[in-house]
Amino acid sequence: MAVYVLGQPEKYVLAGLYYGKTYRRQILTENSGQVQYVYTELPEHKRLTYYEEEGIEREKILGVHQYLTGNNKIFSSKKTEDKLEELKAALQFTDIEYRDSEIRLIKDGFVIAKILLDEKDRSRLWAICYYSCAKLLRMEVYTDRVFYVNYYKTADSENGLYAKLVRRTFYDRDGSSAYDQIFEDEKEWYLFPDGRRYTRPQLNIEFIRRLNLSEQDSVILDASVPTELMQAIFTFGKGAIITAIAHAGCYFVKKEGSCESFCEEYPYNWLQYVEMIDRMIVSTEAQKTQLIKELEKYHCNIPDIRVIPVEGAFTYTVLNESYAGNLALSWSFSGKTDGFQIYDETGKEIYETWNRHQHYFLIKGYGKASGFVVRAYIDTVKGKEIIAESKPVYIQNQSYEKPLVSLVIPAYNAEDYIVRTMDNVLAQSLSDLEVVVVDDGSVDSTPDILEWYAGKYSNVVIIQQENSGASAARNAGIKSANGSYMEFMDSDDMLHPDMITSLYNAIEANHCDVAISSSYQITNTGYIPITQYSMEENVAVPIDEFFDKHFVKGHGYSFLCNKLYKASLVKTHLFPMLLAEDDAWNLYILSYADKVCYLNGHLYEWDRTIRKNTLSDKIIRRSKEELFKLYKEAIMFYMKNGNPGRRVALKKLAKTHLLLLEKYNAYDEYGKLWRQIEDTF
Repeated sequence: MAVYVLGQPEKYVLAGLYYGKTYRRQILTENSGQVQYVYTELPEHKRLTYYEEEGIEREKILGVHQYLTGNNKIFSSKKTEDKLEELKAALQFTDIEYRDSEIRLIKDGFVIAKILLDEKDRSRLWAICYYSCAKLLRMEVYTDRVFYVNYYKTADSENGLYAKLVRRTFYDRDGSSAYDQIFEDEKEWYLFPDGRRYTRPQLNIEFIRRLNLSEQDSVILDASVPTELMQAIFTFGKGAIITAIAHAGCYFVKKEGSCESFCEEYPYNWLQYVEMIDRMIVSTEAQKTQLIKELEKYHCNIPDIRVIPVEGAFTYTVLNESYAGNLALSWSFSGKTDGFQIYDETGKEIYETWNRHQHYFLIKGYGKASGFVVRAYIDTVKGKEIIAESKPVYIQNQSYEKPLVSLVIPAYNAEDYIVRTMDNVLAQSLSDLEVVVVDDGSVDSTPDILEWYAGKYSNVVIIQQENSGASAARNAGIKSANGSYMEFMDSDDMLHPDMITSLYNAIEANHCDVAISSSYQITNTGYIPITQYSMEENVAVPIDEFFDKHFVKGHGYSFLCNKLYKASLVKTHLFPMLLAEDDAWNLYILSYADKVCYLNGHLYEWDRTIRKNTLSDKIIRRSKEELFKLYKEAIMFYMKNGNPGRRVALKKLAKTHLLLLEKYNAYDEYGKLWRQIEDTF
């Protein structure tokens, strides 16, 4: 028995993943057998992370094109170094550039080949592009071998010249050509070696035939399945048990000039197939009522219709006083949403956002006795549908006793963003939190703002010092901190309201020295997941295993603010007075830990949009020689001062770090430093 979940075309994929998660989980618990997620096109490589975040493993994704080649893998396993050596031997090049996501081979100033690296494991590649005089000629896409090759020609458009895809050749596992996909204007077709010529609908029919569906198999039509694939299922796969899902964004609506169908955005008509559907899933009782009404209107068979609501609930809301007479509203929402709305106690909407990650809003113009409600919504063809609502929230007196956790924040001339930072940390769901802010000699209004918070909140401690740098400020905060655990935060970033509670519960339950969370990097293009590790969550892991799997082999991030540390560990291992203190201190402190645990909650938010010319920006703009000096100081610090019992592991980390820096910066001093470390330690 097999279960096939037929999914969306690429442009609908994110909506389908978010809204379909609840349905998939509940339905699949009722069906035994191997599960495969079927797509007419393979998901873009860069979007595979979305599938994994929604519980869909790469190994379970099946593309129509992929299945017809007999190559059932979609994840890359081709080693970068092996292919790079092949290219070096085959191509005449004059230079190599190593970048974060690609390696470029250059000849006479032009890129002639580009190796595209797997974001999760840069030791493996997923594609290679070949160029001639800056024009893209072909692109090879890999699994454990060549999966398909795209061929391009230069074409003209209103926006200028571009690389136009004209042919795609798919390969069988033995390396022979399986078939070609031909693109001409708006048309496409498929040519097989035996002379067969298929259109896209015919290719889908061939795919369904090869599945050989029987009454023991189940087919789940997940939201916006393309018309031609649905037709193939109902024509050649009708022996299977068929379930059709309509997530909360789909309603029966009337399209002008055509019969009734689901949302006009979707390119198919469900009603003509309803006699062959065994079960339908909707998300609201209103949907079910409307669906039954439409089916009865046309004298259609009414299948078993189940209501499975979209999941989502507010788990935490808090309202605090903020600087300058404003109010700070924060919330934590569990589930999938398109955005949030905020209403005052009279029912007036005062704010709406499409940012589903948002958890903080500064309210102006309301008194301290005001109350508010936060609502989560999804966008549907009939407008916004509210899927969850918080309880009314008012300012409450907060109790603060002996601190369990101390949060240390260095601040320097931070008047433009320190209010958001303070509101953010005071909204943490852990009540016994000490907030230690070290003002590093600010000459703007930062000291005045901090003094207001210290006067209003008893758990806020302000330390004033002459400008001495971030490391000195953190050390001053460490010495003053009273909590059993310690967390660090930069003055322009944000924390999820449940971050410290979540890490505290994890570190206590697993008896660890350090608890780690994945993070988001906030850019002008959105929220980018970082510091993610492919390890079991909320389980104690020996530090040597963590180093080996996720730093030596996985090239982990030197990031200190996404962790909760035992205070006893930190107080005996202070920060060095170095500019690249993250790189130096992170591995240094971890070398003295015995066990760590991990949560993939994206609880820390590294905001790259709120200000320009950060310290990181300044470091990146330095010369190769200056950068080398900074990294040398950092690496030599943890080699000399790290745990002597983990010297072998630290050497491996230094080697990985230095050889990567040598490639990315094209500067051989890094290699020389590694040889020096190898001889010295």
